Amino acid sequence: MKFLIKNEKILIIGGTGSLGQALIRKLLKSNEISVFSRDELKQWTLKNEFKSKKINFFVGDLRDITRIEDVLINVNPSIIIVAAALKQVDTCEMYPSESIKTNIIGVQNLVDIVERNQSILNNLKVVTMISTDKSCEPTNVYGMCKSIAERIITSKAQFHKKIKFIAVRYGNVLESRGSIIPLFRYQAENTKGFTITHPQMTRFIMTLDESIELINGATLNANSGETWIPNLPSMKVYDLAKMFSRKYKKPIFEIGIRPGEKIHESLISETESFRVKKNKKYYILENSLSSKINSSRVYSYSSKDHTLTFEKLHKLLIDKKIFDWDLKSLVGTRIDHFK
Repeated sequence: MKFLIKNEKILIIGGTGSLGQALIRKLLKSNEISVFSRDELKQWTLKNEFKSKKINFFVGDLRDITRIEDVLINVNPSIIIVAAALKQVDTCEMYPSESIKTNIIGVQNLVDIVERNQSILNNLKVVTMISTDKSCEPTNVYGMCKSIAERIITSKAQFHKKIKFIAVRYGNVLESRGSIIPLFRYQAENTKGFTITHPQMTRFIMTLDESIELINGATLNANSGETWIPNLPSMKVYDLAKMFSRKYKKPIFEIGIRPGEKIHESLISETESFRVKKNKKYYILENSLSSKINSSRVYSYSSKDHTLTFEKLHKLLIDKKIFDWDLKSLVGTRIDHFK
């Protein structure tokens, strides 16, 4: 399999988030990149960081169908990576209509634009949507929205032969803003202790590098309609909190489950397992319209069944130098960094 996109014109929608920035750093050397996002400040920061003629920035919102259509026609990309989303579970529970507008309608807007402008978007080869483990057997608004968005994307495989529509699904990215490690790093320096919501909670974990490898691999090698899923370990969140507690000599506080939060996550459900096959690195889920049976074995892939021991998790974090990461790189760079 190929694992590095080269010589392409890539549009990253939501390209100023943690994943988008990591994609830029990995792909800019060998590709032309356009970034579409609504965060003008982050775009300004990235412009000052990269200062490259191979990267362009467009301010706008995926909800705005006129704006995204203008950008798509202007850029005429060969690859679209959809990383934009409202991702905070409790926020989506509180404002479900806002989650629907971005996570469902925004994706539908994109697909509609691609379909009605195929003759103009004559370079386009792949649309890759970034999904989440929360889309599997969803119980919260965010997961439900991402599950529908997956189907919006992958269902288009039956109608389009020249353009691939694919998704990738994964778990908690260690370095991403808003995830648990940046929270604990912030709490280590700014609060009286570390907060967990439930002592039994587990989460799948991966690094940004592993995320990028997944996106690259799926974009280059997936068949249209497929969702690629990595083989991930999981951790007990309480174990992670204990490591930070011991290092920084601060207590752990249990604050209770947040709205919409699950104790355990799944990457593959029993219902989906019939449609799953596997290559050397990833599980590959056929789209929900497929009648193909790839496995007679009924199983699920849950975070509660793949947890690392305390010792193995600690070694992983030490190897990744988690405790050495600069807090600013995890929670954002100040505007005066470039002054």
